Amino acid sequence: MNARNLASKSAGYSAADAAAPLSRPRRPELVVVALITAAFIAMMMLWAMLTPIFGAPDEQAHVNSAVRLTGGLDWPPPGEARMSQAMREARLQTDVPAANRATLGDLMSTYPGLHKGIDQMTQHPPLYYLYGAGVLRVIDYEDRRIDHAILALRLAGIVWLAPLPLLVWDSVRRLTRSPKAAIVGAAALLAVPQLAHITSAVTSDGLVVALSSVVVWLSIRVMTGERRIWAPLCMGLALGGALLTKGTALPLAPFAVAVLLWWPRDLSRGRRVARAVVATVVASAIGGWWWVRNLVLYRDLQPSGLAGGRPTAPWAEGTGPDIVAFMELMWDRATQSFWGAFGRLEFGLPEPLTDVLTVLAILMVVAGFASHGPKGQRMQMAFLASLPLLLSAMLFVNTWRHYVRTQIAGGLQGRYFFVIIIAMIALSAVAWYRAVPTRKRTAVGVILLAVFAGVAVLGVFREYIGVYEDSLYRITREGLRALATFASAGVATTAATGLVAGGLLVAMLIASIRFVRATASVETSPGPTAISDRTRGATSPAEPARSRA
Repeated sequence: MNARNLASKSAGYSAADAAAPLSRPRRPELVVVALITAAFIAMMMLWAMLTPIFGAPDEQAHVNSAVRLTGGLDWPPPGEARMSQAMREARLQTDVPAANRATLGDLMSTYPGLHKGIDQMTQHPPLYYLYGAGVLRVIDYEDRRIDHAILALRLAGIVWLAPLPLLVWDSVRRLTRSPKAAIVGAAALLAVPQLAHITSAVTSDGLVVALSSVVVWLSIRVMTGERRIWAPLCMGLALGGALLTKGTALPLAPFAVAVLLWWPRDLSRGRRVARAVVATVVASAIGGWWWVRNLVLYRDLQPSGLAGGRPTAPWAEGTGPDIVAFMELMWDRATQSFWGAFGRLEFGLPEPLTDVLTVLAILMVVAGFASHGPKGQRMQMAFLASLPLLLSAMLFVNTWRHYVRTQIAGGLQGRYFFVIIIAMIALSAVAWYRAVPTRKRTAVGVILLAVFAGVAVLGVFREYIGVYEDSLYRITREGLRALATFASAGVATTAATGLVAGGLLVAMLIASIRFVRATASVETSPGPTAISDRTRGATSPAEPARSRA
C-alpha cells in the first residue's frame, strides 16, 4: 500500500467508499430528525414569547411597514417612509404590564398621522411585509393588543423556518453519505441561538432565510446528482422569492447559476445551460427585476433607507478611515451577532466563546480542504465555501462605503449570514468528516451534540437575565415576577412552552447520542456522489444513470 492510499485509509477513505450508494433513512434516524425539528421549533416559540415586544433589532420598523400595507400597496422610495405616530407610542407599551396594554386600533385612533422618524424598511422589497399585512388582517389586528399582534406575526414567521433542520439533515447526508454526520449537522442549528432569536421576531430575515435555504438545499441536491427538471425550476422559484424579500439573497444568484452550469456532470453542457436558463428566467420574473429597477431608478443596487438620517461627515484633516480598525470591528460585531447578540444586540454571549466557536469552525474547514479525499468532494466544498466568502465581501463593501461617508460603522451584522446557514453547516460537516479519523467520529459527534444543546440553553438564559435580571447570572423571584408581568403570551403559556422546549431538547440529545453510538463505527466517506433520485442509490459515480433534464 503506497503512502497516499495509507493516508486515505487512516481517514476512512477507500475506493469502495467513493462508490458507495446513498442508503435510505430508516425509522430510528427519522425519529431523531423529527425530535431535532420539534426541539428547534419549540426553542423558536420560546424565544418568541420570551423576547419583549420590540425587543429584537428593527422590530418596530418591521411592524410599522406591515401595518402600513394593511391599508393598501403603499411602498415609498427608500428614505421617504415614515414611522406612524401610533407605532412610536406603541414603544412605550413595553413598560406597561401585559394585561393593561392598548390595542393597535386604540393606538391608531389616539395617535393618528405620521412621525418624522424614518422607517428604513422600504429599502427592501415588500414580499415579507405583504405576508405580515395578510396575517394582521386575518387576526383583525386593530382589535388585538399590540403585544398579541406582534406575537401573532412572530409565530407566523416561525412557520417558514420549521423545515430547516430537515433541509440541513438531507444536505449533509447527501454530501457525506453518513447518517451520523447528518444528525449532528441538523442539531448544529441549535448551536446558533441568534438564529432562533432573530427568526422568531418580526423581521424579513426569517422569510429570506427560509427561501434562501431552499435554494442552497436544492443546489446541494444538484451537486449530488439530482437530474430532474423540478430542481432548477424550484430553485428559480425559491431564489425569486428570496430576491423579492431582501438583498442578502443576492449572492445566491451567481452561486445557483454556477451550480447548475457545473452539475450534474453526466448531463451534456447544453442541458446544463438550459437548466440554468430556466432557473434564471423564473428567478428574474419573480424577484430579480426589483434589483434592476433599483439600478434604473436610483443608480444603486441597494439604496439605504437611512441615508437621509446619516448625513455625510467629512474626516478631519490628517485623519481618515482606518481599514485595519474597521476589519477588527467587523470581526467583533459580525462574529458575536452571528452566534448570539440578543435583545437589540445589547445582550451577548461571552466574547471568548464566540471567538472560539468561529476560529474552530474556520480551522476545521481549512483542515477539511487539506485532508485527503475524492477530488469531486473538494469541488463541492469549494462551491459551498464561495458563499460565505462572497457574502463577507458584499458585507464589507456595503458597510465600508457608508463608513467612509458617515464615519458610522453600521450594518456589521452576523445575522446576514443566516441566508447561507445550510451551506455553512454542510461545509463544516464535510470538513469535520474528512478531517476526523473514522475511529474518533463517534466520540466527536457525541461531544458536538452536547455542546450544541448547551449553547442553545445558554442563549435562552442570556436573553432572560439580560431582560429580566439586569444581566446578572441568576434567577430571582423579582426576575420571574417581571417575566410573568410583561410576557405577551402569559406566564402559564410561556412556562409551558419552556418546559416543552426543555423536554424536547433533552429527548433530542439523548436520542441523537444513542443513534450516533449505535451507528456503525466505520461509515462510508464523502466522495463525488452521483445519486439518481429515481434509482435511490442504485448507481455509483463510475456508472451514473442518465435521465432527461
